[in-house]
Amino acid sequence: MSGQSPSLDSLAAEITKLSGMLTGYMRANDVPAPSFEVDSPTGYGDLPPEIFRARQLLLDALTDMWFLTWGPAGGVFAFSHTLLADATVLNIMNEFDFWSAVPLDGTASYEEIAERTKLPVDVVRRVIRHALNFRFFAETNPGDPSTRVKHTALSGVLVRSAGARGAFQTMFEIGGGPTLMLHQALRKYNAGRAKMAQGVDKSAFALFNSQHGDGKYTDYWQYLENSGEGGKKGHRQKSFSKYMDFVTSLFGHENVMAQCYDWKSLGAATVVDVGGSGGHNAIPLAQNFPDLRVVVEDLPRVRPVFEESVPPGLRDRVSFRGHDFFDPQPERGADVYVFKKVFHDWPDESVVRILRAQVPALRPGARVLVVEHVVDRAGLPADKQDVPRSLQRLATATDLRMMALFNAKERSVADFRRVLGEADERFELVDVKVNPKSELGIFEIVWRG
Repeated sequence: MSGQSPSLDSLAAEITKLSGMLTGYMRANDVPAPSFEVDSPTGYGDLPPEIFRARQLLLDALTDMWFLTWGPAGGVFAFSHTLLADATVLNIMNEFDFWSAVPLDGTASYEEIAERTKLPVDVVRRVIRHALNFRFFAETNPGDPSTRVKHTALSGVLVRSAGARGAFQTMFEIGGGPTLMLHQALRKYNAGRAKMAQGVDKSAFALFNSQHGDGKYTDYWQYLENSGEGGKKGHRQKSFSKYMDFVTSLFGHENVMAQCYDWKSLGAATVVDVGGSGGHNAIPLAQNFPDLRVVVEDLPRVRPVFEESVPPGLRDRVSFRGHDFFDPQPERGADVYVFKKVFHDWPDESVVRILRAQVPALRPGARVLVVEHVVDRAGLPADKQDVPRSLQRLATATDLRMMALFNAKERSVADFRRVLGEADERFELVDVKVNPKSELGIFEIVWRG
């Protein structure tokens, strides 16, 4: 639909065509159709690339249809008017655990939910009343004063998945305030400058914490690791690790690791997953390639999550080392060093430090694989630049969150070349692959030392 502005009629035709492709694939492959019922399948499984793309283009067309159906002025108002309210309601329901206040296979009255969440009944009604509009929860008898509340497929995800709850906590409770203060941080540190000021201390997170927190943390990671008292200390770090596991599984990012390189050609080889969290990337890699030995490196506090995650049959090939990636790399002479969604958490000056910390361990010809969102695809072949907006929007949203929390960014190909050159000219970017089923790119770097 490129080349001219779509109309309601052209969008309706496009939606019919694309939805037909998706449902036709489902019928041909006996894929059960998702619904809003609580026992619905949670997704479509591993879609082939052409059907995955059709689904994302369908989402693009539906978004355009929504705005044009409102009309431009109405669309702008409706979108902005409900945006913060939607996020606020999801944050409230997560903070006060509305999810477990309603039995997954039963119902609850508003009074019962109020008792379980320890909130006034009026507040509970108003929160759920808004959530009903986007099908989080449903009423058994709408309009009846005695109606009860039940789960839908959407709210049921939050009951079943600690990772989804962790995602909400990370995005709303932790990231919400700094994101809303990003304009203030930009005015304070960047207005009138040609380039962004460097340093995590100039992030919106640091500014927010200095004004609305205890002022102890300018570094997001230190906050995750140390906030909380007694037995709850570090609970946000655990939630974040579960969030990463959830996203990895949801978008098939574990397959990105397995598919981003010709691992089989290495034979018996050592792979270091730097900043690898609880092993959610290392585990499927080791399962798919039995000749690989994988070392997961992350801060020592992550070890319990790793120990819970690694199957007993892989413990002889998948290990954990407590390591700060700003310190010199301890695993010398490995074949491949992987940084998956690590660099986007740090400003350029920090990425340069991380790369330089690897240099003493690298042997000539060693690979460094960087897996990141690709927001700006300039410099890639034309067939790799066409990305459905529904995917691009996920990447640009992540980019803005990186700006708010870390004063960091999602980097373009040109950005990576520049940062690699600043770290050491012996780093050579030799290839960039783009995963057709995600917004991720794989940057392959060879050490020419």
